[in-house]
Amino acid sequence: MTAAASSHQPVACYACGGSGVTEQTRHSVVTNSDGTQEAVTETYTGPCSRCHGSGRIQ
Repeated sequence: MTAAASSHQPVACYACGGSGVTEQTRHSVVTNSDGTQEAVTETYTGPCSRCHGSGRIQ
């Protein structure tokens, strides 16, 4: 195999470490019943945005 052929092999995603998932944060503003606004932060685990959940990059 040549060096050029081996450079196209998928490698573990550096953003998620190959797991396919990352901790993500969503920020939003909600309006309460009294009309005041409150910032809301939600943290969740979801598919890696770099490798789209495959755990590998080209």
